[in-house]
Amino acid sequence: MEPRFISAVADCLPEHIAVIDASGRIEWVNRSWIEFGRRNGAPEDVAWVGRNYLGACDPTPTGPDPASVEVQAGILDVVNGVRQEFSTEYPCRDEDREGWFLMRVVPLRGQGPKRFVISHHDITDRKLAEDRARREATRDGLTGVANRRALDRFLQEEWSRASRHAHPMSLILFDIDDFKRFNDLYGHVGGDECLRRVAARLERHARRPSDLFARFGGEEFALVLGATPGDAALEIARAGVRAIRRLEIPHAGGRSKRLTVSAGVGCAVPEVGEGPHDLVRLADEALYEAKLAGRDRAIGAAVSTGSVLSA
Repeated sequence: MEPRFISAVADCLPEHIAVIDASGRIEWVNRSWIEFGRRNGAPEDVAWVGRNYLGACDPTPTGPDPASVEVQAGILDVVNGVRQEFSTEYPCRDEDREGWFLMRVVPLRGQGPKRFVISHHDITDRKLAEDRARREATRDGLTGVANRRALDRFLQEEWSRASRHAHPMSLILFDIDDFKRFNDLYGHVGGDECLRRVAARLERHARRPSDLFARFGGEEFALVLGATPGDAALEIARAGVRAIRRLEIPHAGGRSKRLTVSAGVGCAVPEVGEGPHDLVRLADEALYEAKLAGRDRAIGAAVSTGSVLSA
């Protein structure tokens, strides 16, 4: 086949393709490579042939970029015969669109000087689908907040972090008061809407990366507060109780004729022999005390002293 025919075929491919020699010098690129460069700020008449691709991976004035270092090392491994191919996935912004690409480097088979093919495949749709699947796997289907699986994992991570730094961490358990009566009076459709409204309002208290609000189960919700002492967590719990009260959701079967929640707070500085389950147990015990005390309130207990902080 004529080289012009092969080049024309390559220009029809959506993948960005370049051929380099053993020194990293670019010998040929296809049209997709040129168009992608243009969309990302490269001049229309930029001379790709002759540029050194490995040089683009060199450290910047601010220091080495880990991704570039990995790419450079991978290409050199293929060039030196250490491996048959190298591939890596990386994020890349294409104009106003966040994208993902799969980069692959393989030797160009044939006689003559050693050459290597670099291709970049757009895998944005796959990555977005994977991201949606991950989010769905960790979200509660009814309320949209984190589910129990995500909560358990996050709680363990924050517990480990608090243990390393000897920081306190807190857990608030919220429970909707008299929810069975609410369901009996307003039906499951009304109950589901109630759960969504309560979750949406309480989730606002998860404001930092070290916080997570999740559905604990049924009509119960949990708020993990990393690096937060018990007194601060108790104030947040009280604010949550007040916020649900202000929603003014009618509840003819409730004590105050409007929907309320009770909250229990557990706080701990992790020590050897303890685990996140101890924090859950303390918050659950405090929640039980809040229910006994008349509901519509928050009560907290601290791991280190076992003292009860009354609302």
